[in-house]
Amino acid sequence: MNLPNLLTTLRIVLAPCCILFIMWEVPHNRLIALVIFVIAFLTDILDGIAARATKKVTDFGKLFDPLADKILVISILIALAFKIQEPWYWTAVAIIWLREIFIALLRRRRAPQGVATEANLYGKTKTLLQGLAVCMLILNIMIAPYLLWAAVAFSVYSGIQYVNSWQPRNQNRK
Repeated sequence: MNLPNLLTTLRIVLAPCCILFIMWEVPHNRLIALVIFVIAFLTDILDGIAARATKKVTDFGKLFDPLADKILVISILIALAFKIQEPWYWTAVAIIWLREIFIALLRRRRAPQGVATEANLYGKTKTLLQGLAVCMLILNIMIAPYLLWAAVAFSVYSGIQYVNSWQPRNQNRK
């Protein structure tokens, strides 16, 4: 297994570790969960850099890298929802989750047609906002709900951008 794939696998393994510390009431559990999440989140950046630098872009990486991102963020958002127990929070998590499912299904449907679905600036910004929101939520910082809703808004916006980028281009329209 090459380094980028190892980092992707590590991200998947770290997600339940982070959830454990979110749910487990032990001293400094939130701080430990934050450290685990940040390490896992950074593997997303590092595996992409490593894959491009070593020219080791694999089918495993293409499939599991985006899946690992979703496992990490969505599972932790759901774990936090059980701790927060607020309807607004469940709504935000549901919107993010549904967006991710919709885009994943659309990618799967379009893949046989050769449609490229590489991450763009909108998707990367969405991921960054989601990561920052998760960090603030883990630490229970007052700005966290606002950051989460910003992540929700950008998740929806980036989803719309993905859909628009896949629309057939017809130059002959009148």
